[in-house]
Amino acid sequence: MRRRIGADGALTATPFVNDTEAVDAGQGTLVARHVAEAPEVDVLVNGDSVGTFSNPEQIGPAALPAGEYEVVIEAGGTAVPTTPSTDAVPVAEGQSTIAYAWGSLDDGSFAPPTMA
Repeated sequence: MRRRIGADGALTATPFVNDTEAVDAGQGTLVARHVAEAPEVDVLVNGDSVGTFSNPEQIGPAALPAGEYEVVIEAGGTAVPTTPSTDAVPVAEGQSTIAYAWGSLDDGSFAPPTMA
């Protein structure tokens, strides 16, 4: 669950349910969650779009072969690479990797997704 300040100044929470379904051997899952004060974002994995979504939505879980992936979130025409931008995002066998897009485009705090 992520907490944020709503438009009225009140603290709000965005609940997400983690998927715990088993995946095939050699697979892991990737989930992207949008909790930023930003318009729709587009998620790219290895350069290919996997979808566009708004706050407080998520994309996934997407089953992927275990390995490392380049994950980029684009918001308002600005591409934001993962942290650190030089490392790939690990998707481990039997585990779920979750990326959060957070912050605000208006005040310049829109941040790269964080992995959980």
